[in-house]
Amino acid sequence: TEGKDKEIIGMRAQLQEARDVAAAAADTAMKVEDMRRLAAAAAEEGGLRIRQAEARALEWQEAVEYRDHEATDMRERLFEARATAAAAGQAAIELEELRAASAAAAEEAFLRLRQGQERAGSDAALVAAELEEARRAAA
Repeated sequence: TEGKDKEIIGMRAQLQEARDVAAAAADTAMKVEDMRRLAAAAAEEGGLRIRQAEARALEWQEAVEYRDHEATDMRERLFEARATAAAAGQAAIELEELRAASAAAAEEAFLRLRQGQERAGSDAALVAAELEEARRAAA
């Protein structure tokens, strides 16, 4: 019986060892499950942060594209304004030249008119003198 007792004691030790191993395995399994849950939560949170970062990056990209479009539009308007200013400057030069030519033509016309009036006045005086002479001769 002593052999059987030793065998039972050995089996009990093995059973206790198996129970300890099973308890340690269960504890490890619980720890692994806790770590899996934590990892899943961290992955979900990380995924959420990635999606948020991607959304912010998209917003920034859209804002940059909008600003780039605005800058391009502004450059085009500036180019048009410069072209308009250059055309207006040229038109102002041409208008001043036309004004000067018109003023010179008006001055020349006024001078001719005055000379015409003077000639007409002297011609009228001459005609009046001839008429007066003809009246005297007729009388």
